Amino acid sequence: PRVAGETKYSLLRMIKFSLDGIVSMSSRPLKLSYMFALFGSLPFLLYLIGSFIAWKWYGIKMVPGWGSLLLAIVTFGFFSLIMLGVIGEYLARIYEDTKQRPMFILTDRVEQGSTIDINGTN
Repeated sequence: PRVAGETKYSLLRMIKFSLDGIVSMSSRPLKLSYMFALFGSLPFLLYLIGSFIAWKWYGIKMVPGWGSLLLAIVTFGFFSLIMLGVIGEYLARIYEDTKQRPMFILTDRVEQGSTIDINGTN
């Protein structure tokens, strides 16, 4: 149970809050479209290859134009998702640049004119 009692957030507001947390900390969701393109198109391509083998070697009759139509749909869908992944990659890089995080963090700061011990001791 929650110490502060029941939340006043609605379910929709909690979902939006959690999605904001996921998206604001990582660019991984933008990069996932590559995986969706590959794994989403793979079963259709395997089915198309299997139906071609069934037609060519086993003589199973197919509906005329079915294979080429499926190939066109899968190909255009695959390329659309790949391009979406490229756009997502660009967005991820722009997002990382606009966060303006420091490239490094200083542990010690040395003022001009002060002396430094080479051995690393103060």
